[in-house]
Amino acid sequence: MININLLRSLSSLTLLICSIQIFAQPAIDVFSNEKTDADNLYYRGDRAMNKDNYDAGILYFNKAIRLDSTHARSFNKRGWCYFEKDSIDLALQDIDSAIVLSPKLANAHYNRGRIHTNKDEYAKALLDFDKVIEIRPRNSRAFFQKGIVLKKLNRTEDAIKNFSKAIEVSYYNDDEEYFIERGEAYRDLDSLERAVIDFDTAIMISPGLTLPLRKRGNVYFELKKYDLALEDYNQVIEIDSSDFGNWFNRARLNLEIQEYEKALIDLDKAIELKPDTAFLFYTKGIAYHKMDKLDKSINEYSKAIKIDSTYADSYNNRGLVYYILNKQKEAIADYTMAIQIDSSNAAYSFNNRANSYRKINEFEKARADIQASIKLYRHNGYPYATLAMIYATEGNDDLCFENLEIAVTKPLPYPLNEKMNEEDVFKKYLTNPKFLELLEEEE
Repeated sequence: MININLLRSLSSLTLLICSIQIFAQPAIDVFSNEKTDADNLYYRGDRAMNKDNYDAGILYFNKAIRLDSTHARSFNKRGWCYFEKDSIDLALQDIDSAIVLSPKLANAHYNRGRIHTNKDEYAKALLDFDKVIEIRPRNSRAFFQKGIVLKKLNRTEDAIKNFSKAIEVSYYNDDEEYFIERGEAYRDLDSLERAVIDFDTAIMISPGLTLPLRKRGNVYFELKKYDLALEDYNQVIEIDSSDFGNWFNRARLNLEIQEYEKALIDLDKAIELKPDTAFLFYTKGIAYHKMDKLDKSINEYSKAIKIDSTYADSYNNRGLVYYILNKQKEAIADYTMAIQIDSSNAAYSFNNRANSYRKINEFEKARADIQASIKLYRHNGYPYATLAMIYATEGNDDLCFENLEIAVTKPLPYPLNEKMNEEDVFKKYLTNPKFLELLEEEE
């Protein structure tokens, strides 16, 4: 007769021994020659990759592929690890292999699309994102990345449609990135109020995120809603005071509203954080220029040039200060440097140099520079107004008025009345009916 109690005791002992044996097994060494399940290795590699440990991820995926040379997902993820390590050719080779092995592996098409985007191969990227959408019609990331590519191609309206689709198919409709990018696209189309709505939504989703706050502040700045822009810039700095760009944005606003001392404080803070940034010193130069502190302005422009000797705008603006100080030789030297650095965008520098040549009675050189300025900037009235000044200085009233007539029919970067008051050369015309009529035409 079988002893039931003895059997139960033996069974319990067997289970206990088995449990001890199981837990006594050493941890699996994925680099040993043991046959380990490829899927298990893949998941380990995926976990490592998600922790940004790309080297460990590659080792796991290598082992998985050695065990199963058709393991498409491992090729795909190893390819993305290579991409993160800037090994672009290896990345594409692996992801291409994944797609050959599994043509409907949506994530492989998505990853390859991202790589093509990174390489500025936008046509190829669009093909891959379209393939993802074909395989998974509700893949919001594919619509989003397609929108990014279309935006880079200046197909802004198509980009907006794809950002909108990404928002529509997103499970929770709570990815602030989608709203931020669509807001930027609306901004590119000058639909500024519509952009604000998207930035508002992004801020509601992630209240502590500075990016949508900063972008909304920039749009308010463009809309000349300076109080609202200032609120956003203040909040951005409160959240993140370590980003020099946040201080610069507020400085730029303070410049616009003529709060020059406040602008200088913000610029100094930005420089403290990023002391090798030429445009910060350049902007300080503008602030001092507007405050009529001309020696300090020259000093700041010079600092910008010391950091970046190819900074054409700094040379041009320093030349303007020298012009005001009647140091025409120094002004001409600075304008000439600006022109040499970037002659294709030197319309203002040609114009300004012409004005300095006028001051020292070098009229032929002045007219030559004006013609160069007009060639680059023919739709602006600025060079024609300066040419009028040249003829006025020479005493040629007819040609002076002829060019003023052209100037008032074109856009000007400043009111002509303001220019008349600045330049002594026009004062002799202040009682001339024809001259006064021209000023009325501008109004």
